[in-house]
Amino acid sequence: MNGAFKAGEDRALENPALGTIHTAFVREHDRIAAEIHQLFPTWNDQKVFQNARRIVTAEYANIVFGEMLPLILGTVGTAHIGDIF
Repeated sequence: MNGAFKAGEDRALENPALGTIHTAFVREHDRIAAEIHQLFPTWNDQKVFQNARRIVTAEYANIVFGEMLPLILGTVGTAHIGDIF
């Protein structure tokens, strides 16, 4: 492999679906970071990065807990998931 598709870890390329999801979230992070930078041009790169990271993490958690787990566990299995947080 020539490294053209190197991701955060080696396993990302073992499964095409994992690589696709990884790419989608990296691009979403970059999109949000660009918007944050426009809103707060005085923020340094690290502050922009970390705030974009928080937003993308929240989006991911919303997908997992709001859409994926109910499909896997059913409504009874996820009835009290909000109590955990």
